[in-house]
Order: sequence, then structure tokens, then C-alpha cells
Amino acid sequence: MLLLTHAWRILAAGFSFFLFGVGSLLISFFMSFVLYPAPLDKERKRYYARIIVQFASRFFVFVMQSLGLFKHQFIGFDDFPDGGQIIVANHPTLLDAVFLLAVVPNPCCIVKAALVRNVFTSRMIRMLDFISNDIDTIAMIKKGQQVIAEQRNFIIFPEGTRTVMIGQVNFKRGAANLALKANCTIIPIKASCDPIALRKGQSWYDIPKVISTFEYQVMETVLPAQWVDSSQPSSLQARALTRHLESLFQSDIG
Repeated sequence: MLLLTHAWRILAAGFSFFLFGVGSLLISFFMSFVLYPAPLDKERKRYYARIIVQFASRFFVFVMQSLGLFKHQFIGFDDFPDGGQIIVANHPTLLDAVFLLAVVPNPCCIVKAALVRNVFTSRMIRMLDFISNDIDTIAMIKKGQQVIAEQRNFIIFPEGTRTVMIGQVNFKRGAANLALKANCTIIPIKASCDPIALRKGQSWYDIPKVISTFEYQVMETVLPAQWVDSSQPSSLQARALTRHLESLFQSDIG
């Protein structure tokens, strides 16, 4: 029976990722050929585009859970701010961005440059006003400041890729630099998956025999000024803040 259930979940995973690919393509076509030429101002189009992506993310999570692929928990999201925050999260699994896009209001995130250049997704990414990962640090910080000023929530995975060693994180300083420049608070979100699935280097069909539980927990808000010495150079301030953020995640995560 256990073997049969495991085989079903592998088939369900294949179907789910097929659905994700087809759904992404349909959404891209809708935004390109229906929403983009619609007689609406730019901000209204972006608003509807974000609503569509959030609904699609929630639907995808619902489908995968209904198929018995995983369980999930969102902890501490009841009074989540509507915007103007930096969201810092660790990145143990492939689905972390999907889960966060499903629950974080007014999101902005960093996407692969290939999606920005892809003929099928480029217009969708532009309408969402997401940021390409091939821009330099200065440009990213400038764009991030704009996102915060527009009262959107900027989701950042400071590791830059999925966690290599579960339980250990190695953050880049971009999120800390942005928080100091934009003078805004940071909301850490701890992501975990037990047993681990869809980690870096793990195939989509390598499904644990026991149903995984994905958990996303909002931690205490970080005020950057409390963790840096303002008399020091900005580079040292960013390093100190990054070390503090890492310490919040250096536990049995994943």
C-alpha cells in the first residue's frame, strides 16, 4: 500500500509541474494579449497582474496539497503588512517562491534573467515589475528603494539560490544594503520542509515516502538600526546586519 501511494505521488508531482508550466504559459499569453493592450493605466495593469499571479500561486498550492503531495502551514501571516517591507527568507526548496507569492501582499521579487528575455514570459515579468537577477548590486538597490517607496513588499532570498547545506545559510549582503539605504524594516520568514523535498540537486520525482510538511513562519521584525553602528562605514554596517540575519536562520531549518 505504501509503495502504491508513493507511486501515485510521483505521478501527481509530474502532473503538477506540467500544470504549472501550462498555467504559466496561459497566464503569460493572457497578460500579453488581453491585459497589456487593455485601456488601463500602467499601475492598474500591474495591480491586476499581481492579483492574477497570487491567485494562480494559491491555486497551484491547493492542487498539490489536494493531490496528497504535501501539507503546509503558514504561521504568523494574519496581520502581515500590505507593503513597504523587505521580506528575507531562507530557501530550502523549489516551491518557496510559489508559497510566498501566494500569501505576501503586493509582492515584488527577483527572477531569473532567462525569464525576462524569454519571448513567452518577458511581457508578464515587465507587467509584474519583477527584477532580473542579472542587474548589478547598485541597480538592484536603486530598484529596491523604488519598490519600498511604492509600498510593495520585496521578497529576497539572500542566499541567491536554494540552500545547499540544510541548517546552514550563507547570505549575500544585498538585502542588508537595501534595508539600510531604504531605511525600512525587515521581516524574516523561516522556511522549512520535513522530510526535505525539492531541495537543490534533487529531482522532482525524488519524492519522500512520507508526505512532507512545508512550513513558513513569520519571525520578529528586524529594525536595522538596532544591529549596526551608524558611525561605521556602510559596508561594515551591511556586514553586521547580514551576520545578524544569518544568526536568525542558523538552526535546524529545512
